[in-house]
Amino acid sequence: MNWISWIRPSPLSADYRIEVQYDIKTSPTIWAREPDLKAMAGGKKLPHLYHQDTQELCLYQPRYREWHPKLLLSRTVIPWAVLWFYYFEIWLVTGVWPGNGEHPVIDGSAGCESGSP
Repeated sequence: MNWISWIRPSPLSADYRIEVQYDIKTSPTIWAREPDLKAMAGGKKLPHLYHQDTQELCLYQPRYREWHPKLLLSRTVIPWAVLWFYYFEIWLVTGVWPGNGEHPVIDGSAGCESGSP
Protein backbone atom coordinates (compact mmCIF):
# COMPACT_ATOMS: atom_id res chain seq x y z
CA MET A 1 0.00 0.00 0.00
CA ASN A 2 1.21 3.48 -0.84
CA TRP A 3 -0.50 6.50 0.64
CA ILE A 4 0.35 10.08 -0.25
CA SER A 5 -1.04 13.06 1.60
CA TRP A 6 -0.35 16.63 2.63
CA ILE A 7 0.08 17.37 6.33
CA ARG A 8 0.55 20.57 8.33
CA PRO A 9 2.04 20.33 11.84
CA SER A 10 0.48 23.59 13.07
CA PRO A 11 -1.70 26.40 11.71
CA LEU A 12 1.45 28.50 11.17
CA SER A 13 3.42 25.70 9.49
CA ALA A 14 4.16 24.93 5.90
CA ASP A 15 2.35 22.10 4.12
CA TYR A 16 4.35 18.92 3.61
CA ARG A 17 3.61 16.08 1.24
CA ILE A 18 4.47 12.66 2.65
CA GLU A 19 4.42 9.20 1.17
CA VAL A 20 3.80 6.15 3.33
CA GLN A 21 4.62 2.71 2.01
CA TYR A 22 3.37 -0.24 4.00
CA ASP A 23 3.16 -3.97 3.54
CA ILE A 24 1.88 -6.21 6.32
CA LYS A 25 5.20 -8.09 6.19
CA THR A 26 7.39 -5.01 6.71
CA SER A 27 7.55 -1.86 8.79
CA PRO A 28 6.07 1.30 7.27
CA THR A 29 8.40 3.66 5.45
CA ILE A 30 7.65 7.39 5.36
CA TRP A 31 9.27 9.89 3.03
CA ALA A 32 9.11 13.67 2.83
CA ARG A 33 8.26 14.38 -0.83
CA GLU A 34 7.57 18.13 -0.95
CA PRO A 35 8.91 20.70 -0.40
CA ASP A 36 12.61 19.90 -0.66
CA LEU A 37 13.69 19.84 2.98
CA LYS A 38 17.39 20.12 2.16
CA ALA A 39 16.71 23.34 0.24
CA MET A 40 14.64 24.66 3.16
CA ALA A 41 17.62 23.93 5.42
CA GLY A 42 20.04 25.80 3.17
CA GLY A 43 21.83 22.58 2.24
CA LYS A 44 22.60 21.59 5.84
CA LYS A 45 22.51 17.92 6.80
CA LEU A 46 19.01 17.12 8.01
CA PRO A 47 18.35 15.55 11.41
CA HIS A 48 16.39 12.38 12.11
CA LEU A 49 16.41 10.81 8.68
CA TYR A 50 17.20 7.22 7.87
CA HIS A 51 18.69 8.43 4.57
CA GLN A 52 19.59 11.97 3.54
CA ASP A 53 19.17 11.31 -0.18
CA THR A 54 15.67 9.85 -0.02
CA GLN A 55 14.51 11.98 2.94
CA GLU A 56 13.10 8.92 4.68
CA LEU A 57 11.85 10.13 8.07
CA CYS A 58 13.28 8.54 11.21
CA LEU A 59 10.16 8.21 13.35
CA TYR A 60 11.05 5.22 15.50
CA GLN A 61 13.78 2.67 16.08
CA PRO A 62 12.82 -0.65 14.46
CA ARG A 63 15.30 -2.55 16.63
CA TYR A 64 13.32 -1.48 19.73
CA ARG A 65 10.06 -2.68 18.17
CA GLU A 66 8.37 0.67 18.83
CA TRP A 67 6.05 -0.12 15.96
CA HIS A 68 4.50 -3.47 15.06
CA PRO A 69 1.70 -4.59 12.70
CA LYS A 70 -0.96 -4.61 15.42
CA LEU A 71 -0.63 -0.82 15.74
CA LEU A 72 -2.69 1.45 13.51
CA LEU A 73 -0.79 3.72 11.13
CA SER A 74 -3.33 6.46 11.87
CA ARG A 75 -2.40 6.39 15.57
CA THR A 76 1.34 5.92 15.21
CA VAL A 77 3.44 6.82 12.20
CA ILE A 78 1.10 9.48 10.78
CA PRO A 79 0.98 11.53 14.03
CA TRP A 80 4.69 10.82 14.51
CA ALA A 81 5.33 12.28 11.03
CA VAL A 82 3.34 15.40 11.91
CA LEU A 83 5.43 15.78 15.06
CA TRP A 84 8.61 15.19 13.05
CA PHE A 85 7.77 18.19 10.81
CA TYR A 86 6.92 20.30 13.85
CA TYR A 87 10.38 19.53 15.26
CA PHE A 88 11.91 20.14 11.84
CA GLU A 89 10.51 23.65 11.73
CA ILE A 90 11.90 24.38 15.19
CA TRP A 91 15.27 22.97 14.11
CA LEU A 92 15.28 25.26 11.06
CA VAL A 93 15.09 28.29 13.36
CA THR A 94 17.14 27.16 16.37
CA GLY A 95 19.52 24.54 15.00
CA VAL A 96 18.42 22.23 17.84
CA TRP A 97 16.20 19.17 17.39
CA PRO A 98 13.68 19.46 20.27
CA GLY A 99 12.58 15.82 20.23
CA ASN A 100 14.38 13.15 22.12
CA GLY A 101 15.74 10.06 20.49
CA GLU A 102 18.93 8.48 19.39
CA HIS A 103 21.17 9.90 16.73
CA PRO A 104 23.36 6.98 15.66
CA VAL A 105 24.80 7.12 12.18
CA ILE A 106 23.28 4.31 10.20
CA ASP A 107 25.24 1.45 8.72
CA GLY A 108 22.60 0.91 6.10
CA SER A 109 19.95 -0.69 8.27
CA ALA A 110 19.64 0.61 11.84
CA GLY A 111 19.36 3.97 13.49
CA CYS A 112 18.88 7.37 11.99
CA GLU A 113 21.28 10.00 10.81
CA SER A 114 21.60 13.22 12.73
CA GLY A 115 22.01 16.67 11.27
CA SER A 116 22.43 18.18 14.72
CA PRO A 117 25.84 19.17 16.03
